Amino acid sequence: MENNKKKLLKIAALLAFVGLSVVFIVAVVLGISADRNPEFLTEKSWIRVGNCEEHIRFDEEGEFAYWCSCGSPVDDYDLYDSYSYRDNLITMKGGEDKTTARVIYYDESYLCLYLEAEDECRVFVDESYANADYAEHEPATFANEGWAELHILGYNDGKLKVAPVNYDGDAKKEFEEYIRDLSVTADIEFYSVESVDDNGDITTEHIKLNEEQISHIGEYYTGAFVNFDTEGNIRYVVFYGKTIIQG
Repeated sequence: MENNKKKLLKIAALLAFVGLSVVFIVAVVLGISADRNPEFLTEKSWIRVGNCEEHIRFDEEGEFAYWCSCGSPVDDYDLYDSYSYRDNLITMKGGEDKTTARVIYYDESYLCLYLEAEDECRVFVDESYANADYAEHEPATFANEGWAELHILGYNDGKLKVAPVNYDGDAKKEFEEYIRDLSVTADIEFYSVESVDDNGDITTEHIKLNEEQISHIGEYYTGAFVNFDTEGNIRYVVFYGKTIIQG
């Protein structure tokens, strides 16, 4: 009987040890997952082009840098060399100095940040997309002026529902991460630019959408360039389309 009790005690102790080990391992794994910086920040080379090409980098290991192609830092961002991310807020640190950037929107091609230190919204574009042959406009230059090319899903109650420009309704689940409701200004304006290429004879029509046309946003009006103001609200939306007639 005494031997059985000892065996039971040993087994109980072993199970307790194993249980604590499992809890420790799970805690470590969860801790690593919680501290991992998001791929949408770390796996892209984000740029914008004004007087000089700007680069902003968020390293997977938590290193941060924001500089011009000429080698100079942008504004005072040489004060910060690391960052952390949580709930759409990026905190950049350097010694005792600290500032934040709020993520307003992101997808595979665009990153829109509201920078606390500058009190300004800035739009960045993925460098590989900016230099792609299929990019008909100049994404990096447009981004510097606050423009991003998006797919508009709807406009209701002062919110513009957006998705990446290559959004496919038949593969909606693949885009769920990027679908956002963006705030707009009280005086937001919607425009449409339609081009017709009739056997090489090109005509273009520019119109400002009326209330009836605005009610069809997300249905007839989808592909657009949107412009962010300094506070990160949408001020202008320009829809575009092109019809080609041959023969």
